Amino acid sequence: EAAFLAGLLKAPEGYSPYTNYKGAKMRQKLVLEKMEDYGYITRKQRQDAINEKLKFSPRTQSYSKYPYFVQYVINKLISKYGDDIVRRGGLRVYTTLDPEVQEIAEKVIKEGVGSLAGRTGASRGALVSINVEKGHIQALVGGVDFAKSNFCRATQSRRAAGSSFKPIVYLTGFRTGKINPDSIVFDSPISFNTGWNVWRPKNWDGKYMGKMTVRRALTLSRNTPTVRIALRVGIDRVIETARLVGLKGEIPHNYSITLGSLGVSPLELATAFSTFARDGVYIEPTAIRRVENKDGKIIEINSPTPVYAVSPNFVQWLNSILIDVVEKGTGRNAKLNDRKVAGKTGTT
Repeated sequence: EAAFLAGLLKAPEGYSPYTNYKGAKMRQKLVLEKMEDYGYITRKQRQDAINEKLKFSPRTQSYSKYPYFVQYVINKLISKYGDDIVRRGGLRVYTTLDPEVQEIAEKVIKEGVGSLAGRTGASRGALVSINVEKGHIQALVGGVDFAKSNFCRATQSRRAAGSSFKPIVYLTGFRTGKINPDSIVFDSPISFNTGWNVWRPKNWDGKYMGKMTVRRALTLSRNTPTVRIALRVGIDRVIETARLVGLKGEIPHNYSITLGSLGVSPLELATAFSTFARDGVYIEPTAIRRVENKDGKIIEINSPTPVYAVSPNFVQWLNSILIDVVEKGTGRNAKLNDRKVAGKTGTT
């Protein structure tokens, strides 16, 4: 073990046994050969040491608080500055994390998933909170227990958005002038040829409610009116709106995305809804306020850069409906007594 550790001194990260066991073992052999050459050990001792099986402790992270948030920041820094600078460069990193919000978020996910497990079998959860004014990520939770799974479901997992994608379809209808909140749409059976097969979207309850306003269709999260609006505006314009409000991943060119088949991360979806909350102003979310080098010189600073993505008039129409979703539609569980809440359910 001592010879193995001595061999790591040349490049501790490069020869880490967790990532480069073969290289680390080669270095150990070199150390033992030199020890024999200089008479510190015999040939037999050298061979016995080489053959001895080594046991390693499980690799642990060097931080304990807010591990999902911290790992997200580290990954961002490594992609920009490289692993060596981040690990050993003496950087001072100032993040956007709000400890109080983060601790509440972690508690909510742990307790929420725990309460669901018995009824639904759910064992994982994720949560992202973005400060609307500045686009700062103030809380990010990627799972229930980082020690058991460091895969961050808040940023790395792309799950079907379900009906939470529908506001993008309706916003597309508003910005293209095809509909307004009082326009009439029909909740009735619909089918069309996709080129591969005949698609017959249905509502979650298997029922149809007939003639209704756009406002009511989105408030009650009806599927067939959403598809009808998407057909009216075209899938290219729906994808265009999705890009404008902040969805950056791959978006398939098919109409099933209008009902939420598109895989998105919680961070992406929170970004889109924060754009709604700013009445159509997009801000790239960030977890890093600024970065200083070891001498205290600022090498990165992140200030909000507003992009006026969608006309506020159209987004205000949408938001007025999303308030109805919470007050008298599918999202009543999100209602709060002390403020207006706008939102959208998305079940898959």
